[in-house]
This record gives sequence, C-alpha cells and structure tokens, in this order.
Amino acid sequence: MRLELIVWQDTVSYHPGWTSYPETDGLAIFYTVGWVTEENGEYLTIYSSISATDEVYGHDTTIPIDDILKRVPLQGDINWLM
Repeated sequence: MRLELIVWQDTVSYHPGWTSYPETDGLAIFYTVGWVTEENGEYLTIYSSISATDEVYGHDTTIPIDDILKRVPLQGDINWLM
C-alpha cells in the first residue's frame, strides 16, 4: 500500500444527479492524498483514512486512470501510530 498525492480531473456540476458531459459546468482539477489500495488498467482506488493496523479504510475515492494527471509518491510509514 502506497501513500500518494493524486492530481486528477473530473467534470463539475452544480445540480444533483448524474448528467452527460454537455450538461456539466466543465472540468476541474482535484488533489487527493491517501493510500492506494487497488489499481488496474481502468481505475485506481485511494483511501484518505486508515486504521493503525492497516485493516480498516475509510473515505474512498475511485478515479478512472485516464483522468489522472499526476501521481506523487509520499512517505507512508504509519508504524508510529501503533
């Protein structure tokens, strides 16, 4: 499990529900920091909260690989929490 900063883009909408791209208000850049727990050719899942035992995760975000603009590895040693 790696601690990373993910810079990615997504559509923005100021009304509830899913809409097609032409109905959105454009693209925005997002910055998400967390532990990458799953990654394949389609998407990456990152959790911004983790338990001290590395067994429970929270606040997940799944990002399509094609929307990722940049990945920055961070130091993720959380042994000092235990």
